Amino acid sequence: MLEEGNADGEKINAFLDAYISRHPNCFNNDIQRKKAGKELRSLLEKELENNPDFLSDIAVKFASMDKVKSTDNKGYKYLISFTCSSLQKTGKYNISFRIITALDEEEASNLIDNQKYYIQGKFISLSEKESINIRLDVFDDKTIEIGSIFIKEPIVTPAN
Repeated sequence: MLEEGNADGEKINAFLDAYISRHPNCFNNDIQRKKAGKELRSLLEKELENNPDFLSDIAVKFASMDKVKSTDNKGYKYLISFTCSSLQKTGKYNISFRIITALDEEEASNLIDNQKYYIQGKFISLSEKESINIRLDVFDDKTIEIGSIFIKEPIVTPAN
Protein backbone atom coordinates (compact mmCIF):
# COMPACT_ATOMS: atom_id res chain seq x y z
CA MET A 1 0.00 0.00 0.00
CA LEU A 2 1.08 3.55 -0.64
CA GLU A 3 1.70 6.30 1.81
CA GLU A 4 -0.35 8.93 -0.06
CA GLY A 5 -3.95 7.84 -0.27
CA ASN A 6 -3.56 4.19 0.73
CA ALA A 7 -4.05 3.09 -2.86
CA ASP A 8 -2.08 0.93 -5.18
CA GLY A 9 -1.34 3.24 -8.07
CA GLU A 10 -0.83 -0.03 -9.92
CA LYS A 11 -1.88 1.29 -13.34
CA ILE A 12 0.36 4.36 -13.41
CA ASN A 13 3.28 2.44 -11.94
CA ALA A 14 2.92 -0.27 -14.62
CA PHE A 15 2.71 2.48 -17.26
CA LEU A 16 5.92 4.10 -15.95
CA ASP A 17 7.70 0.75 -15.52
CA ALA A 18 6.94 -0.12 -19.16
CA TYR A 19 8.18 3.24 -20.41
CA ILE A 20 11.36 3.20 -18.31
CA SER A 21 12.16 -0.40 -19.28
CA ARG A 22 12.09 0.71 -22.94
CA HIS A 23 14.07 3.90 -22.13
CA PRO A 24 16.48 2.95 -19.31
CA ASN A 25 18.58 6.09 -19.79
CA CYS A 26 15.70 8.54 -19.41
CA PHE A 27 16.92 9.82 -16.02
CA ASN A 28 20.61 10.11 -17.03
CA ASN A 29 20.83 13.82 -17.92
CA ASP A 30 18.83 16.93 -18.81
CA ILE A 31 18.62 16.05 -22.51
CA GLN A 32 17.30 12.54 -21.81
CA ARG A 33 14.89 13.78 -19.13
CA LYS A 34 13.43 16.50 -21.38
CA LYS A 35 12.98 14.05 -24.27
CA ALA A 36 11.35 11.51 -21.96
CA GLY A 37 9.06 14.18 -20.48
CA LYS A 38 7.72 15.07 -23.93
CA GLU A 39 7.23 11.42 -24.86
CA LEU A 40 5.58 10.59 -21.53
CA ARG A 41 3.15 13.51 -21.96
CA SER A 42 2.02 12.20 -25.34
CA LEU A 43 1.70 8.61 -24.10
CA LEU A 44 -0.11 9.67 -20.93
CA GLU A 45 -2.61 11.76 -22.89
CA LYS A 46 -3.45 8.72 -25.04
CA GLU A 47 -3.77 6.50 -21.96
CA LEU A 48 -6.07 8.97 -20.19
CA GLU A 49 -8.23 9.37 -23.32
CA ASN A 50 -8.65 5.61 -23.72
CA ASN A 51 -8.93 4.65 -20.06
CA PRO A 52 -11.16 6.96 -17.92
CA ASP A 53 -10.34 5.01 -14.75
CA PHE A 54 -6.55 5.09 -15.28
CA LEU A 55 -5.95 7.13 -12.09
CA SER A 56 -8.94 5.79 -10.16
CA ASP A 57 -6.83 3.54 -7.93
CA ILE A 58 -5.01 6.53 -6.43
CA ALA A 59 -6.63 8.37 -3.53
CA VAL A 60 -6.24 12.12 -4.08
CA LYS A 61 -6.73 14.87 -1.52
CA PHE A 62 -9.49 17.46 -1.94
CA ALA A 63 -7.48 20.69 -2.06
CA SER A 64 -9.74 23.59 -3.12
CA MET A 65 -12.94 24.77 -4.73
CA ASP A 66 -13.81 27.99 -6.55
CA LYS A 67 -17.28 29.10 -7.59
CA VAL A 68 -17.36 29.93 -11.32
CA LYS A 69 -20.07 30.81 -13.81
CA SER A 70 -21.13 27.76 -15.81
CA THR A 71 -20.29 27.76 -19.50
CA ASP A 72 -24.00 27.87 -20.43
CA ASN A 73 -24.48 31.01 -18.24
CA LYS A 74 -27.30 29.22 -16.40
CA GLY A 75 -25.88 29.29 -12.93
CA TYR A 76 -22.66 28.34 -11.28
CA LYS A 77 -20.39 25.34 -11.00
CA TYR A 78 -17.56 24.70 -8.60
CA LEU A 79 -14.08 24.22 -9.99
CA ILE A 80 -12.57 21.51 -7.78
CA SER A 81 -8.90 20.63 -7.34
CA PHE A 82 -7.66 17.29 -6.01
CA THR A 83 -3.95 16.63 -5.49
CA CYS A 84 -1.56 13.74 -5.26
CA SER A 85 1.65 15.19 -3.91
CA SER A 86 3.74 12.09 -3.36
CA LEU A 87 2.72 8.68 -4.62
CA GLN A 88 5.28 6.01 -3.85
CA LYS A 89 5.49 2.37 -4.82
CA THR A 90 8.35 0.35 -3.40
CA GLY A 91 10.57 3.42 -3.50
CA LYS A 92 10.54 3.52 -7.32
CA TYR A 93 8.78 6.80 -8.13
CA ASN A 94 7.59 10.00 -6.51
CA ILE A 95 4.61 11.07 -8.58
CA SER A 96 2.71 14.32 -8.26
CA PHE A 97 -0.30 15.64 -10.14
CA ARG A 98 -3.48 17.63 -9.71
CA ILE A 99 -6.94 16.68 -11.02
CA ILE A 100 -9.19 19.60 -11.86
CA THR A 101 -12.88 19.16 -12.58
CA ALA A 102 -16.25 20.91 -12.17
CA LEU A 103 -19.07 19.86 -9.86
CA ASP A 104 -22.50 21.28 -9.21
CA GLU A 105 -23.21 22.85 -5.81
CA GLU A 106 -24.85 19.75 -4.34
CA GLU A 107 -21.92 17.48 -5.23
CA ALA A 108 -19.33 20.07 -4.15
CA SER A 109 -21.07 20.58 -0.80
CA ASN A 110 -20.41 16.93 0.09
CA LEU A 111 -16.62 17.26 -0.17
CA ILE A 112 -14.60 17.53 3.05
CA ASP A 113 -11.44 19.64 3.22
CA ASN A 114 -8.24 17.56 3.07
CA GLN A 115 -10.14 14.26 2.78
CA LYS A 116 -9.10 11.70 0.17
CA TYR A 117 -11.20 10.58 -2.76
CA TYR A 118 -10.97 8.27 -5.75
CA ILE A 119 -11.70 10.10 -9.01
CA GLN A 120 -12.48 8.95 -12.51
CA GLY A 121 -13.92 10.81 -15.46
CA LYS A 122 -13.53 11.73 -19.10
CA PHE A 123 -10.13 13.20 -19.88
CA ILE A 124 -10.11 16.74 -21.34
CA SER A 125 -6.43 17.72 -21.34
CA LEU A 126 -3.19 18.07 -19.45
CA SER A 127 -2.03 21.51 -18.35
CA GLU A 128 -0.37 23.71 -20.93
CA LYS A 129 3.10 22.71 -19.81
CA GLU A 130 5.50 21.70 -22.54
CA SER A 131 6.22 18.28 -21.06
CA ILE A 132 6.10 16.20 -17.93
CA ASN A 133 8.97 17.06 -15.60
CA ILE A 134 11.07 14.03 -14.72
CA ARG A 135 14.11 14.30 -12.49
CA LEU A 136 16.10 12.71 -9.73
CA ASP A 137 15.49 14.41 -6.40
CA VAL A 138 18.14 15.07 -3.75
CA PHE A 139 17.89 11.45 -2.59
CA ASP A 140 18.23 10.15 -6.19
CA ASP A 141 14.57 9.11 -6.14
CA LYS A 142 12.87 9.10 -9.53
CA THR A 143 10.41 11.99 -9.53
CA ILE A 144 7.66 12.50 -12.11
CA GLU A 145 5.68 15.76 -11.97
CA ILE A 146 2.68 15.50 -14.26
CA GLY A 147 1.02 18.86 -13.61
CA SER A 148 -2.74 19.37 -13.91
CA ILE A 149 -5.11 16.83 -15.43
CA PHE A 150 -8.50 18.27 -16.49
CA ILE A 151 -11.48 15.91 -16.53
CA LYS A 152 -15.24 16.18 -17.03
CA GLU A 153 -18.18 14.09 -15.84
CA PRO A 154 -16.30 13.05 -12.70
CA ILE A 155 -17.23 10.20 -10.43
CA VAL A 156 -15.98 11.09 -6.94
CA THR A 157 -15.89 8.37 -4.28
CA PRO A 158 -14.65 8.82 -0.69
CA ALA A 159 -11.45 6.87 -0.05
CA ASN A 160 -12.33 5.99 3.54
